Amino acid sequence: MRQAGRSLPEYRAMRAEVGLEMLEVCLRPELAAEATLQPVRRHGVDAAVFFSDIMVPLRLAGVGVRIEPGVGPVIDRPVRTRQDVEELVSHHYGEDEHAAGVDAVSQGVRAVVAELGTPEQAGPAQPLSPRGRRLSEREVAGLAHSRGKSGWTPVIGFGGAPFTLAAYLVEGRPSRDHLAARTLMHADPEAWHALMTWCAEVTGQFIATQVEAGASAAQLFDSWAGSLAPADYRRAVAPYSAQALERAGQAVSSATGSSVPLIHFGTGTARILTEMRRA
Repeated sequence: MRQAGRSLPEYRAMRAEVGLEMLEVCLRPELAAEATLQPVRRHGVDAAVFFSDIMVPLRLAGVGVRIEPGVGPVIDRPVRTRQDVEELVSHHYGEDEHAAGVDAVSQGVRAVVAELGTPEQAGPAQPLSPRGRRLSEREVAGLAHSRGKSGWTPVIGFGGAPFTLAAYLVEGRPSRDHLAARTLMHADPEAWHALMTWCAEVTGQFIATQVEAGASAAQLFDSWAGSLAPADYRRAVAPYSAQALERAGQAVSSATGSSVPLIHFGTGTARILTEMRRA
């Protein structure tokens, strides 16, 4: 589910032009929408993956996080102790005074849906930006092809699974073994429960925001659960993934008028696929 737009020359040109770091681009509705639409125009794909990042809901909950080129997500103050967890969970999704806010995500999704249509609409509206208006013939053909027989191109939203978010919060940056996260899981189950409950609510709300703005499907993305033993996943992770999916499943898409299909995806998770399915 990597957004194809990140590798396209038009995306790279846009990033160079605006000069903003990754999470800031995600929180500029016009830029997030444009990045979402670029691979649709170029490749005529069957659906558009909304351009965002699994760290966005953390930023929207007041967590100091940035994407360092060549490194990945870096947390300003890693969450290592019960006191750290207690401070973290006092923050709530959408209450970060330094972020553009939840409405920026909603506006971005709505802008994409306005261009790609809904089941009740035939074809896209006028391009949403000067960049979008300068389409080549190939891009126009790709956009038209992507609509296919259905007459519209669905938008797919996504969010990071609770364990993946918790692993970044505890480790402070990408890790191969997630030792600090697994240590907290076993050493302080109550703090782990509070942390995972918070992560489930934050990411569930983030996915719900995208769905309510018009996404027609969504994915819960677990990058790091494959590092866990099945027993640990079953006991200390799966219930919180289920919580996030339940929260996302309550959202009604403004594009379809109903709840949406949800995908539960993980990398390197062959040992725990049965447990993931149960979640």
